[in-house]
Amino acid sequence: MVEVRGVVRSVRSRFTFDGRPCLFINFGNYYDGDFYVVIWQEALEELAARKWDEAALRPALNGELVSVTGLLDVHRAGNRVNPQIHYREPGQIVVLRPPQRGGNIVI
Repeated sequence: MVEVRGVVRSVRSRFTFDGRPCLFINFGNYYDGDFYVVIWQEALEELAARKWDEAALRPALNGELVSVTGLLDVHRAGNRVNPQIHYREPGQIVVLRPPQRGGNIVI
């Protein structure tokens, strides 16, 4: 289990080859091999049930300092290698905000 901290650069939705939705939380440029968090359909459904659908996640995360905990994995695509964490359960993502901005947000 590791913790990765950084500023979220983008939140992007995609579909898998078999048409299932997924969401990528990018901490840099995916094509440069930077770190990202991937959220698969099952976890997206769980998040939506807690009012954290994509429309809520995007503004809550973009440009924010975030802590992500989980198992670090590596995605390989051609010559590119991206470190990644799969979001699986509540509490893995924490938006780190000072008290004057409302304090931390646990996702």
